[in-house]
Amino acid sequence: MSVVLSQRRTRGILNILVELKARGLWNMVYVPPKEERKKRYVASTGGVPASYGAGIARTNDWQAKAVAGQGLFEEQMRKPEVLARRVTGLQKTSDAVWKQKASTLGVQRIAAGMVEGADRQANNYEPIAEALRSLTLADKTSDPMQNIDQRVKPVVAAARRAAGK
Repeated sequence: MSVVLSQRRTRGILNILVELKARGLWNMVYVPPKEERKKRYVASTGGVPASYGAGIARTNDWQAKAVAGQGLFEEQMRKPEVLARRVTGLQKTSDAVWKQKASTLGVQRIAAGMVEGADRQANNYEPIAEALRSLTLADKTSDPMQNIDQRVKPVVAAARRAAGK
């Protein structure tokens, strides 16, 4: 008897919910309108830099954790649906939008980023520079193909070896 009563009660509640929803009086999930979401998003940016900085400060062993996840990354990159997301994401931005963002934001940030990273860049390139400095090349000949084999290819090979590639 109680099972039948429960089923009737459940059907009755569902019917009420369906009716409320049909009339627009009740929604399962409230999602604010686009402009309101945008306004809230922009208003929330004030605290983001401090929160972002705090998150960075409390992060430990990010590199080891990222390296440990390499297998999962490779596994995911073999899935066609994951690879398809890249195309979908790329197609969401037009050339004009990309160019506008790159020319405004990128232009503002690139020089400061390069200055900030100059020591790292110089240190990272130094093994390649040392390898090239110590390279002995064959004398130049009149045969361009021979010059490529004896002069260009050894430079490329030495640079790649020194870079760990």
